[in-house]
Amino acid sequence: MARNSPTDEHASSPDNESQYTCEKCGESFETLTRKRLHDCDAAYLPPHGIPDELTPAVDVLPELRTPLPDTAITMAHAAVLDDDPALTRFFPIQSLGELGSMHRWRVITGYANTGDMHVLIGLNTSRGTWVVIESNSSPEFSCSELELAAWLVAHNPIDGEDIVSYTSNSPDYPTLDA
Repeated sequence: MARNSPTDEHASSPDNESQYTCEKCGESFETLTRKRLHDCDAAYLPPHGIPDELTPAVDVLPELRTPLPDTAITMAHAAVLDDDPALTRFFPIQSLGELGSMHRWRVITGYANTGDMHVLIGLNTSRGTWVVIESNSSPEFSCSELELAAWLVAHNPIDGEDIVSYTSNSPDYPTLDA
């Protein structure tokens, strides 16, 4: 978890502690010294402009031979989706896991090309489904990886530091932050 130091001094409390407010997240906390830190997720995740109410992916994607589960998908499942005849391509975008262990990653955002539409999907465990974050006629999406991470943390019981981004040299790989 990212750590922030206190920045704004406020009135002292009766115990000789001072009240500080974090610039990043707005949380107020008491401390005996300006050097005391507090836990803050806002240090590395910007606000996101992705709406809270999004369309379930099953309502937009064609019927898949292997349906999307209500959890993160394995890299093996992502490969099955890439081979699904209902999709032209499927790529993982972001996953949970460690950089050196890609075979154990659990995909939490992905890109699906249906042939007619390019769809950016994300896992929303608070709704128990995958949802459409953005869909376009081209593989260019307006949200950035950091905005996707902030949205994921807001809608799933995950820590933003556990999110790893997938990259590909494929000419079919989508563009984010376009």
